[in-house]
Amino acid sequence: MKSDFYEHSRLEDPADSSFFLNKVLDRINIDLMSPDSQIVIQWENIVGSHVAKHCKYSGHKDGILYVVCDHGAHAGIVRLNKGEMIKKINAVFPEFDIKNINIRVKT
Repeated sequence: MKSDFYEHSRLEDPADSSFFLNKVLDRINIDLMSPDSQIVIQWENIVGSHVAKHCKYSGHKDGILYVVCDHGAHAGIVRLNKGEMIKKINAVFPEFDIKNINIRVKT
């Protein structure tokens, strides 16, 4: 009798998968342990889940954190909460020494 379900010949080993993921990350020069990568990973915890869906970290330079939002209303939320965001970022990433947040709306 023929089964309608696809059966895997073997379960994938997570160790093998991580090997390939690490190779891809190395090839595109992404270091998950770098502060820039970590801030992207922690972004939702810093700004909240709703804002994280609409505003993305795009870098930092000379004490300024750059954020790109998809709508002016979301940029306004970041603007209103930027003092608290700066405190959170500097607590977790003191090496950034963020003094201000530059917000841009992507149109």
